[in-house]
Amino acid sequence: MNISEKAARVRMLFLDIDGTMTDGKLHFGDGGFVARSYNTLDGHGIRLFMQAGGDVAVVTAATDDDSIRCRVRVLGIRHYYAAVADKLSVVKEVLSAENLQPEQAGYVGDDVQDLAALQYVGLACAPKTAMAEVLAAAHYVPQRPAGGGAVREVCDLIMAQWKAKEEKAG
Repeated sequence: MNISEKAARVRMLFLDIDGTMTDGKLHFGDGGFVARSYNTLDGHGIRLFMQAGGDVAVVTAATDDDSIRCRVRVLGIRHYYAAVADKLSVVKEVLSAENLQPEQAGYVGDDVQDLAALQYVGLACAPKTAMAEVLAAAHYVPQRPAGGGAVREVCDLIMAQWKAKEEKAG
């Protein structure tokens, strides 16, 4: 199955945070953790994807914090899981709860803790800055970097395939 066919089936998109929705940098001050930076291109792509009928889940190994919770809330993402060691279990749990099959899911991740989930879903995506093992497992690698529009590219790819499938059927 080619990328277009895989993307056309996706209804749920799972996203990692650090190194996927961000460039992986964490900002610290004298008091400790201060902030992450998110790209508005990615945020708008996520909103468009959800408006078009897709669903999004954030699954991160990062400890739950205000910066992630705020971004998830602002974007209107229903599914949020932090401090996750076994991301595949969460993916399976969410897909089961939403009555979806693995081929109806996409996943965007960048590091080895994302590998099992990437290998389970129908559309595995990795930013070009991902670890080599993750890039090797990916079906699609966006041109834009992590935290710089990579997630938007994935959303656009999926939505373009939905539209093409609709036009072909109609």
